[in-house]
Amino acid sequence: MFKQIKAKSREAYARNYKTLITVSLPLMFSSFAADIIINFLASKLLWSDLTDFFRLIILLAFLFFEFVSIPVSRVLIFKAIIIIKNNDDKKVERELKKFFNFSNVGKIVLINFIPCLFAAFLKLNSSKLTAFNLFKVKGTHLIILSLIAMVVTYMFFACNYYFALKEYSVTETVKASFKIMHKNIFKGIALAFSFLPWAFLIALIYLAIKAAFTGSLTYALNAYTPILDSFISFGFGVDLYLIPYMYLTAADFIQHLVDNEPTQRIPDKYDAL
Repeated sequence: MFKQIKAKSREAYARNYKTLITVSLPLMFSSFAADIIINFLASKLLWSDLTDFFRLIILLAFLFFEFVSIPVSRVLIFKAIIIIKNNDDKKVERELKKFFNFSNVGKIVLINFIPCLFAAFLKLNSSKLTAFNLFKVKGTHLIILSLIAMVVTYMFFACNYYFALKEYSVTETVKASFKIMHKNIFKGIALAFSFLPWAFLIALIYLAIKAAFTGSLTYALNAYTPILDSFISFGFGVDLYLIPYMYLTAADFIQHLVDNEPTQRIPDKYDAL
């Protein structure tokens, strides 16, 4: 199943790469900004020298990027994909402007709040130097929380696609995602794991650049390079292809689950009219 879906996604990317790269950039910049805050601005090396005012600004900026900008950027990609699939590629900008009103942005934030909460916690907990890591969870507790986070993430997996497609209410969107994913959670995880070779490629590029800067691969592993670390959000250029490709694949995967499991069909909000 994944081979056919991925082949279809690669074809769609080739036909619409300019639009897809453009709508993927906000997600990359948002992730980069959040990582810069964690790795550099909120680093323990700088935090004690900042005034309370600047600490508050930095904290609010982090919360904005993690809980508003990143989820909204994800829905932006899905909405653009849906518009393109409806053969309205010339209307992408106009349709996106209509879609991203204040009400829809608020719904997106609420829909994504729980998975974003887990993601932010794990991101902060993995950063050794950030002043935001207040819990320092390790060992068995961290493993348990990571597993819970994985289950939660994949139960919410279809939310952003369905909201972009149907503009459900918050409750309806979450129910729709749970309904389609509760029997397909392992398929979703398997899909994510199928992109691991790309993650390894980015890791190799990262280590190569870090070793070049530090002069030694051994030293590079422990060197403090917050700016370079934050550029992982761009995949060092790889994500210009990978992010649109992954979101195209995710959209087709979710639609495939619905189309091939009639009992899982999510009712359209206009069905009763």
